[in-house]
Amino acid sequence: MFFDLDNHATQKNLISSDVDSILEMLRLFDNETDNGKLYISYPMFEAYKHPIQTQRTSHLSTGGSYKTTVAGICDKKLEQLNKLSIKQWNEYLLIHFRHINKFLHDSDSLPEQYLVEDFTQSFIYQKQLKDYIEPNETIYVVSPFVLFLLDYLGNNLLTKLKLEI
Repeated sequence: MFFDLDNHATQKNLISSDVDSILEMLRLFDNETDNGKLYISYPMFEAYKHPIQTQRTSHLSTGGSYKTTVAGICDKKLEQLNKLSIKQWNEYLLIHFRHINKFLHDSDSLPEQYLVEDFTQSFIYQKQLKDYIEPNETIYVVSPFVLFLLDYLGNNLLTKLKLEI
Protein backbone atom coordinates (compact mmCIF):
# COMPACT_ATOMS: atom_id res chain seq x y z
CA MET A 1 0.00 0.00 0.00
CA PHE A 2 1.24 3.47 -0.85
CA PHE A 3 0.07 6.41 1.20
CA ASP A 4 0.73 10.15 0.91
CA LEU A 5 1.69 11.94 4.08
CA ASP A 6 -1.18 14.38 4.29
CA ASN A 7 0.71 17.61 4.17
CA HIS A 8 -2.54 19.46 3.52
CA ALA A 9 -2.85 19.47 7.29
CA THR A 10 -1.08 22.07 9.34
CA GLN A 11 1.92 21.02 11.39
CA LYS A 12 -0.10 21.33 14.61
CA ASN A 13 -2.88 19.06 13.31
CA LEU A 14 -0.45 16.56 11.81
CA ILE A 15 1.50 16.20 15.01
CA SER A 16 -1.30 16.29 17.55
CA SER A 17 -3.86 14.03 15.94
CA ASP A 18 -2.21 11.91 13.27
CA VAL A 19 1.15 10.78 14.63
CA ASP A 20 -0.22 7.98 16.80
CA SER A 21 -2.53 6.81 14.02
CA ILE A 22 0.25 6.76 11.43
CA LEU A 23 2.64 4.94 13.78
CA GLU A 24 -0.07 2.38 14.50
CA MET A 25 -0.71 1.92 10.77
CA LEU A 26 3.03 1.44 10.18
CA ARG A 27 3.14 -1.12 12.99
CA LEU A 28 0.12 -3.00 11.70
CA PHE A 29 1.10 -2.89 8.02
CA ASP A 30 4.79 -3.75 8.31
CA ASN A 31 4.92 -7.08 6.52
CA GLU A 32 3.67 -7.86 3.04
CA THR A 33 2.86 -11.47 3.90
CA ASP A 34 0.68 -10.73 6.92
CA ASN A 35 -1.48 -7.60 6.83
CA GLY A 36 0.38 -5.95 3.96
CA LYS A 37 3.11 -3.35 3.94
CA LEU A 38 2.57 0.40 4.02
CA TYR A 39 4.92 2.76 2.19
CA ILE A 40 4.62 6.49 2.77
CA SER A 41 5.38 9.12 0.12
CA TYR A 42 6.84 12.34 1.51
CA PRO A 43 5.05 14.58 0.83
CA MET A 44 3.00 12.96 -1.96
CA PHE A 45 3.08 10.36 -4.72
CA GLU A 46 4.69 12.91 -7.07
CA ALA A 47 7.86 12.91 -4.91
CA TYR A 48 9.40 10.52 -7.46
CA LYS A 49 9.57 13.51 -9.87
CA HIS A 50 11.01 15.96 -7.35
CA PRO A 51 14.49 17.28 -8.32
CA ILE A 52 16.14 15.99 -5.15
CA GLN A 53 19.64 16.71 -6.42
CA THR A 54 19.00 20.44 -5.99
CA GLN A 55 16.07 20.62 -3.55
CA ARG A 56 15.88 17.99 -0.83
CA THR A 57 12.91 19.33 1.15
CA SER A 58 9.41 20.68 0.68
CA HIS A 59 7.63 23.07 3.03
CA LEU A 60 4.40 21.85 4.63
CA SER A 61 2.66 25.01 3.52
CA THR A 62 3.01 23.86 -0.11
CA GLY A 63 0.08 21.55 0.63
CA GLY A 64 -2.18 20.78 -2.31
CA SER A 65 -0.09 22.86 -4.69
CA TYR A 66 2.81 20.38 -4.39
CA LYS A 67 1.63 18.47 -7.47
CA THR A 68 1.64 21.61 -9.59
CA THR A 69 4.92 22.82 -8.12
CA VAL A 70 6.79 19.59 -8.77
CA ALA A 71 5.32 19.30 -12.28
CA GLY A 72 6.83 22.69 -13.06
CA ILE A 73 10.32 21.86 -11.79
CA CYS A 74 10.73 18.17 -12.60
CA ASP A 75 12.77 16.50 -15.31
CA LYS A 76 10.14 16.08 -18.04
CA LYS A 77 11.28 12.53 -18.87
CA LEU A 78 9.81 11.50 -15.50
CA GLU A 79 6.36 12.49 -16.76
CA GLN A 80 6.34 9.31 -18.89
CA LEU A 81 7.96 6.55 -16.84
CA ASN A 82 7.05 3.89 -19.38
CA LYS A 83 9.44 5.52 -21.86
CA LEU A 84 12.52 5.37 -19.62
CA SER A 85 15.34 3.07 -20.68
CA ILE A 86 16.84 0.57 -18.23
CA LYS A 87 19.87 2.85 -17.92
CA GLN A 88 17.62 5.82 -17.08
CA TRP A 89 15.71 3.72 -14.51
CA ASN A 90 18.98 2.69 -12.88
CA GLU A 91 20.17 6.30 -12.76
CA TYR A 92 16.86 7.33 -11.21
CA LEU A 93 17.02 4.54 -8.61
CA LEU A 94 20.63 5.34 -7.79
CA ILE A 95 19.87 9.03 -7.18
CA HIS A 96 16.89 8.23 -4.96
CA PHE A 97 18.59 5.51 -2.95
CA ARG A 98 21.58 7.77 -2.25
CA HIS A 99 19.13 10.52 -1.27
CA ILE A 100 17.32 8.22 1.18
CA ASN A 101 20.63 6.94 2.57
CA LYS A 102 21.73 10.56 3.13
CA PHE A 103 18.51 11.23 5.03
CA LEU A 104 18.63 8.11 7.20
CA HIS A 105 22.35 7.51 7.67
CA ASP A 106 23.96 10.83 6.70
CA SER A 107 25.88 9.16 3.88
CA ASP A 108 25.77 10.29 0.26
CA SER A 109 26.97 6.90 -0.91
CA LEU A 110 25.27 3.56 -1.30
CA PRO A 111 25.51 1.24 1.70
CA GLU A 112 27.65 -1.88 1.44
CA GLN A 113 24.51 -3.96 1.66
CA TYR A 114 20.80 -3.41 1.94
CA LEU A 115 19.38 -4.37 5.32
CA VAL A 116 15.62 -3.96 5.62
CA GLU A 117 15.88 -3.00 9.28
CA ASP A 118 18.05 0.01 8.36
CA PHE A 119 15.33 1.45 6.09
CA THR A 120 12.01 0.82 7.82
CA GLN A 121 9.00 2.98 7.14
CA SER A 122 8.54 3.57 10.87
CA PHE A 123 12.12 4.84 11.23
CA ILE A 124 11.68 7.12 8.21
CA TYR A 125 8.46 8.58 9.62
CA GLN A 126 9.90 9.19 13.08
CA LYS A 127 13.00 10.82 11.60
CA GLN A 128 10.79 13.06 9.44
CA LEU A 129 8.93 14.18 12.55
CA LYS A 130 12.04 14.78 14.65
CA ASP A 131 14.35 16.37 12.06
CA TYR A 132 12.00 18.15 9.65
CA ILE A 133 8.28 18.36 10.45
CA GLU A 134 8.38 19.40 14.09
CA PRO A 135 11.31 21.85 14.03
CA ASN A 136 10.96 23.34 10.53
CA GLU A 137 7.51 22.49 9.13
CA THR A 138 9.25 20.86 6.18
CA ILE A 139 9.44 17.35 4.79
CA TYR A 140 12.53 15.65 3.44
CA VAL A 141 11.25 14.48 0.05
CA VAL A 142 11.20 10.68 -0.12
CA SER A 143 9.65 8.53 -2.80
CA PRO A 144 8.99 5.07 -1.37
CA PHE A 145 9.29 3.30 -4.72
CA VAL A 146 13.03 2.72 -4.33
CA LEU A 147 12.44 1.15 -0.92
CA PHE A 148 9.64 -0.98 -2.34
CA LEU A 149 11.96 -2.29 -5.07
CA LEU A 150 14.76 -2.87 -2.59
CA ASP A 151 12.42 -4.79 -0.29
CA TYR A 152 11.63 -7.15 -3.16
CA LEU A 153 14.91 -7.24 -5.07
CA GLY A 154 17.25 -6.65 -2.13
CA ASN A 155 20.98 -6.74 -2.54
CA ASN A 156 20.70 -7.87 -6.18
CA LEU A 157 19.36 -4.42 -7.04
CA LEU A 158 21.93 -2.71 -4.85
CA THR A 159 24.73 -4.64 -6.59
CA LYS A 160 23.35 -3.67 -9.99
CA LEU A 161 23.17 -0.01 -8.97
CA LYS A 162 26.77 -0.10 -7.74
CA LEU A 163 27.86 -1.32 -11.16
CA GLU A 164 26.28 1.81 -12.65
CA ILE A 165 28.55 4.11 -10.64
